[in-house]
Amino acid sequence: MGREGRGPAWLWAAGIALALLLPVPDLPASDSLPRLPVPLDLLVHGALFFVLVLLAIPAFGRARRVGLMAAAYGVLTEAAQALVPYRSAEWSDLWADWVGIALALVWCTLRSRAKRP
Repeated sequence: MGREGRGPAWLWAAGIALALLLPVPDLPASDSLPRLPVPLDLLVHGALFFVLVLLAIPAFGRARRVGLMAAAYGVLTEAAQALVPYRSAEWSDLWADWVGIALALVWCTLRSRAKRP
């Protein structure tokens, strides 16, 4: 896909930056959120980066490069959160980003293998 197909990936990446970097002082307390096996915050991080990779691979090609770029973007957004009031950089968030990236890469690999004759 050419440059014209890159818009959704770039928009999603910008949305991730907004979601993770806007100072939001009134986030709900973690004890008021539903109990899940994995904290909701980590699920959100993983889902954001999962979708980013799904959008970026068709737009930019080369899954390995997209995965590395998404992983670096996760590091960048976490580091930037340390500079934003009411936000903090957390290793668990970064790991959740990377798990979302890895799952998306596995998903794309399995889908491409299933399409082969």
